Amino acid sequence: MVICQSVTFLQTPYAVAESVETIRRFLLRQTRILATCCCVANSRRTIMADKTVVAGSSVTASQLKELFRQIDDQSLGHAEMQAFIEHRNPFAFERNEHGHIVLTITGLDLTGEQEIARHLASPNAKITDWAKSCLLSTNNDSYDKNHRLVAGKTYRVALMPTSVIKIDHERTTEALRQYGASNFGYDKGFAGLIPRIRETISNRQMEEMGFGYVTGLHDPIKDSDGHPLVLFSHRDVGERWLVAELDRPDDCWVGNGAAALLVSAS
Repeated sequence: MVICQSVTFLQTPYAVAESVETIRRFLLRQTRILATCCCVANSRRTIMADKTVVAGSSVTASQLKELFRQIDDQSLGHAEMQAFIEHRNPFAFERNEHGHIVLTITGLDLTGEQEIARHLASPNAKITDWAKSCLLSTNNDSYDKNHRLVAGKTYRVALMPTSVIKIDHERTTEALRQYGASNFGYDKGFAGLIPRIRETISNRQMEEMGFGYVTGLHDPIKDSDGHPLVLFSHRDVGERWLVAELDRPDDCWVGNGAAALLVSAS
């Protein structure tokens, strides 16, 4: 008969202590290695984030990444980017002694057809048929003959709230013009200012100003059917509109807009 000896896997206290110490040293070594790897990775991320992407510039990769993120979610739009390019503060507008926002517009000598193409090339831009008819008119009072701006000329435009006239049925184009002239010394502008204003002010900025639209109050332009039209910029959810509306003597403007009038020195 063969008697099998039992084999025990229990270790002596010394052996147990030695094993625990070995494990402790192993874990400590692995922890140090992991910490070193994390430091290297974080350092690389920091270096990449702070890395200058254009020689001689302090602009970093992380700043450009954030810029494109805000463009993608439309936190920054065409108006803000144009202000950056022109070295203007895109989030602050000048106000005059009357409390009216004053825009500085640089003239572009574009035909009505070119204005339509330029507007529709920008993101979320829309244009009504009446606005197209207004810009493409070939009559003597047409956009091309009377309303194109002088290329490179600076125009200062005040945004007078249409609510300055309190009674709705009295808020006509002529009444608003006369109010701006007699109270603030403003002059009527040109239809060519409206596309530039549409590019200068984003929907979000227009909303913050408290305006639903900005109208030019310019001399009317007759469309192909003989209707007198006035251009204006209108904001809608996610869309940037270039619009025209009938401007007959008894037509009135809603009180939540602004009239774009030339500051006299322009």
